Amino acid sequence: MLNIIIYTLKVELMKKQILKIASVVFFSVFFIACNHDNELTEEDILKYDQQDVPYSLRVSDPFLKNGVKDVKITVTIDGQVKEFMTDVNGVVQFSTRQKDILIVDMVKDGYFSRQTKINMISLSKSRESDLFYNIPIYPTAAYGTFTVTGNMQVQSDLTTHEAEPASGASFEVTYTAYNGSVDENEIIARVQATTDENGRYEVALPAISYYDNGYAFFAFNYFSYGVKQTLAINNFLGEELFPKTLPSIQQIDTQFDPTSGALATIPVVTRDVFVTIPSPPNGVNALQASPFLPQLDGISGILTGPLSVPLGVGGGGYGSSDIPLTVKSLKGGTGAVGVIRDTNSDGVLDQYEFTSSGAGYPLGHANVNKVVTQYFWVSTFLQNSAYNNYDYPYTAGQIVTNNVNYGTGVQRTVEVQ
Repeated sequence: MLNIIIYTLKVELMKKQILKIASVVFFSVFFIACNHDNELTEEDILKYDQQDVPYSLRVSDPFLKNGVKDVKITVTIDGQVKEFMTDVNGVVQFSTRQKDILIVDMVKDGYFSRQTKINMISLSKSRESDLFYNIPIYPTAAYGTFTVTGNMQVQSDLTTHEAEPASGASFEVTYTAYNGSVDENEIIARVQATTDENGRYEVALPAISYYDNGYAFFAFNYFSYGVKQTLAINNFLGEELFPKTLPSIQQIDTQFDPTSGALATIPVVTRDVFVTIPSPPNGVNALQASPFLPQLDGISGILTGPLSVPLGVGGGGYGSSDIPLTVKSLKGGTGAVGVIRDTNSDGVLDQYEFTSSGAGYPLGHANVNKVVTQYFWVSTFLQNSAYNNYDYPYTAGQIVTNNVNYGTGVQRTVEVQ
């Protein structure tokens, strides 16, 4: 009886072992089959790449947390442009092949325009039947923007210490971001601003939260600026020097470039007040007398009384009569009256005399140009420097001041001394 019981137990044990082994084999085969079923072969991928698959794109407002309707969507597929309009949920649907790279442009009033590139190749090993992406666009209204404002100036008059308004100067702010489905350098917003006649500007920029939308970077690109610059010169390059060529104030087309490391030179012009003798000599050994610098009284006039003419400028062939002088001042002044004469009766002018000192003349012979060379300068956002929204977390409604000075210029259309 005992032997029968032992035998029965052995049989039951063997049955359980066989059942266990069969279960393992079954589930292994099932797992392999399932795994193989989910893994596409190269041939499957090639076939799948040639098929059109449904594609859904949702455009959303990250501040209002909802879809944006009536956004004009332009999709470029294999060089063909297709246009769509988002529905009330901010969604558009279309079909495309898995191998396509989609270029999507989004435009709507009240939002910054955006372009995104979607690489479908990275999805070609997926068996998803409906591809879906959510892409935010950013509002231009106050609830989604911060403001940058300031003055843009330029040294367009070198004869004064002050800078002048850079009227019509402009710059561009470019926003880029990385968002899983798009290129790392994708442009998500591009904004331009131009100054008014007083050099003032104000521009609204997206207040993109790092914590809600991830990294976003923005950079300022200040454009080159051109204007006629007022400056004193001794002469144009190639002309003879004083007294053959007289100092003058010119307005010269000048370029101001934020990216250039070279600056145009600024002439030193100290002959700010000088006199000329308009009457030509008509005697023996006639030689036109040269312009010269009169002595100033330090009060805003020209020193009165008889004074000696500087050596070498009295010419020759002049008579004994007084000759009126012409006064030229680069920085203003009127009313000075003077004459020049030959007191030695040798035809050479040797004495001049002002009987009226006038008013408004410079106090002394100083450089007419009051500004030294200055580089492009900006107070807050440097040229082409990337600022991220983590280190610079500007929020909606915030106002940031950013002043700009274009400096003294990098190149003129003509060279001067």
